Order: sequence, then C-alpha cells, then structure tokens
Amino acid sequence: MIKFLSVSLVVGFAILPSTAWSACSDNAMTAANDAIAAVARAENTTIPAATSKDVTAEIADSVCSSSVGSDQGQVSEISKTVSKLYFESAVKLGKSTEVPALVDSAIDNTNGLGMDDFRRFGALTVTCATENSVVEVGESELSCSSRALIADGETMVKVLDDKTDVCEARFTMGERQEFSCECQAAVGTPEIPVNMQCTRR
Repeated sequence: MIKFLSVSLVVGFAILPSTAWSACSDNAMTAANDAIAAVARAENTTIPAATSKDVTAEIADSVCSSSVGSDQGQVSEISKTVSKLYFESAVKLGKSTEVPALVDSAIDNTNGLGMDDFRRFGALTVTCATENSVVEVGESELSCSSRALIADGETMVKVLDDKTDVCEARFTMGERQEFSCECQAAVGTPEIPVNMQCTRR
C-alpha cells in the first residue's frame, strides 16, 4: 500500500502541472473544510484548524494524485466525503481510517477496509469566569464552554481575558479521553496566571 501510494503521488505530480495541482489542492482543502464545519455543527463539537490542517492537507494530496485529480467536481465531492467520514469517526471514536484508504473507497464507491490512521483524538471543554475570555490551545483559539476535538499528547491550555493570560493548565490527552477545565480567574485577579483545575470525565 505504501509503495503504491508513493508511486501514485509521483504520477499525480507528473500529470498535473504546478498551477493545476495548486488549483486542485485549494479546491480539495476548501471542500474538506466545508465538510469539517458540517460535522462540527452536527456533532456539537469544535474542530480547530490545528486539529484538522494536517488531515486536510493529506486529503488534498491523496485526491489530487488520484485518477480524479483533473476533474474538479469529483475532487470536491471526494474530498467532502473523505473529510466527513474521517472526522465523524474522529469525534465519535477518537480515531479514523487512514486517509488514502478512505480516498480509494470514495473513488471506487466501495466500503473497503483500511488500517487505522496514526492520529488519535480526545475532547476538551473549558469554562471561563467572564464572557470576554477565549481559550487558547496550541495555535487555535476556542470559545469558552465549547467542546473541542484535540489531538492526543501533551496539551497546553490557556485562558485569555482581555488578551491577558489568566489561567493555564498542562496535561496529557489520550485517545477517546475527555477533559473538563475550569478557570475562575479574570483580569485583576492576584497572581495570575492561575493553575487551572482539569479533570478527566
């Protein structure tokens, strides 16, 4: 499978000129992100760009290097289908099938089996003391009290009130784990940032 994929990527680059490849990639990523937004609404779960960007880039590469890479309508449809399947599974199960297998299945209109993707996910909800606060996780800013899909591993969370760091927490997110953090501090609280309490649900 890996050998086949590497060959198909080379062929894809050879078939599509750089401008066509760029247009295909942009189209695929836009479609994938539209599907992510729909999944987030349906599952009532924020999917930050920091969580999704590597997946959407892989979807674009896989679709644009495939047999449908020159058909922009199919590129859009396949990218939406793959992104929807990937992130529905990620939200519900904490993992998904690898992207190339999902792309192959969507193109062939089959339900072929694929290996699990290497990425794993958990969920995080942070409550804040003020309505003006925002939650910062890695490169993403989230709304307070929103449930967010977060990649597993060491997680650094900050709460910013009026752009001031008022609460912080560091913990390790595991596959299918769900954490809840509570920030009681706001601008003006002595000795900020305060260490936030985060508990696993």
